Amino acid sequence: MHPNVYKFSELIEGVTTHPVTKRCVESHAKAFKAAQDPNYQDIVIRDSPLTVKKVMRWLTIMENEEDAIYNSRFKRLMYNLTGTCTGALCVGWNCLQSRWGTTYEIDQEFGTDYRQRSRKWLEYAQGNALTVAGALTDPKGDRTLPPFRQLDPDIFPHIVEERLWSGG
Repeated sequence: MHPNVYKFSELIEGVTTHPVTKRCVESHAKAFKAAQDPNYQDIVIRDSPLTVKKVMRWLTIMENEEDAIYNSRFKRLMYNLTGTCTGALCVGWNCLQSRWGTTYEIDQEFGTDYRQRSRKWLEYAQGNALTVAGALTDPKGDRTLPPFRQLDPDIFPHIVEERLWSGG
């Protein structure tokens, strides 16, 4: 493959050796190695509800509380194995969850077939053990000010109202 990767406007010729990207590649390699280790397989691999084949857990849709717990276990394992965040795996996994729900809602409202197309792509990704990158960013606002002093209070999460819960 000839990846076309840029970071800070610089073309990265070797993603496995460049100081900016090599740690991410190494962390992904450790995730694939963990999938081969019987001590970690239940955390890293699961049966796909889509294909009924064993796949990398970061390529599955979370369907219940157990899946959410395994998301946390997977992240903790990767921190322990790598000493750092394996952002693309974790964030990519979370992005898949958002896309899955969003495609359903769009299809319901507009009669499109995005969910089916998303499923087809996800089955391909599972069958080829791809990793999915996600991107995180925060609102910019005035970087010299803390969130509660921003001119636009809706840039950051904040308390709008406090109510006592009466149970029920």
